[in-house]
Amino acid sequence: MRRALSGVGTAFVLVSTWALAASCDGTETSGAATSASSTSAQATSTTGGTGGAGGMGGAGGSGQGGEGGGTASNCPANTICLAVKPTETGAIMEGRLVAVWYQLNDDGPDPLPLIAYDTPFDPKAMKVEIPTASLMAPNEENLLCERSCDDEATCPCLSDPKVGVALVFVVRDADQSGSINIDEVNTEPYGVGFMAIGRSEAEYVPAPMPFDALFPEGIDKGTRGYRIIEGGPSDTLGRSKDGDVFDLNVCDAPSPECAAPSPGLI
Repeated sequence: MRRALSGVGTAFVLVSTWALAASCDGTETSGAATSASSTSAQATSTTGGTGGAGGMGGAGGSGQGGEGGGTASNCPANTICLAVKPTETGAIMEGRLVAVWYQLNDDGPDPLPLIAYDTPFDPKAMKVEIPTASLMAPNEENLLCERSCDDEATCPCLSDPKVGVALVFVVRDADQSGSINIDEVNTEPYGVGFMAIGRSEAEYVPAPMPFDALFPEGIDKGTRGYRIIEGGPSDTLGRSKDGDVFDLNVCDAPSPECAAPSPGLI
């Protein structure tokens, strides 16, 4: 299922839902995460703004048979590569390419997303590369893991797996500060990667419950790009191969009419 990058005014938000057993009494709970944000080239945590309106999605991403996202191509080792796919016919504006870690389980208070990467986006580029070494690791509050309560800020992870999930956006630097803040991600996005970035300290193949709901093919060790597997009530994340290149769907500029295809993780 794909979602379209559309919104109210110029505000957008990507909402993801995932079931996670993380309640205070150990029973299964479900979480829905409101995603939208990004920040600096050296990866800093966000401070301000907590939402947006609208949604990213629609048609897009490569792949067949419900395995959209990654295509084999020339991508250096230890790098996340995305091919720029214009979705409109005009000139694409300059902006910034950002990656953001999110807490996908939103039961209880939600931690602020963590900006892992922020760099200039060249609208003439045909492909962008994100070295995995340049991505700031997710903080514990934004990890998917077993916890003793629903407040990630006060209840640390109790056990492995501990998995981070990040999304990639193209965002207009509205205040011309040279970096992106969370409010700009909420209101100024005009591109989105049809994929996700995952990070884990260990490999889990197959993934244990309830992680297998989001990672049906398992979880790779390290920082890796994951394909979007379409179908069912929500999309899930599939493992990728070395050299895979994902789609970066980009509109000309932030607009309520922007329909850049995006993962449908609900």
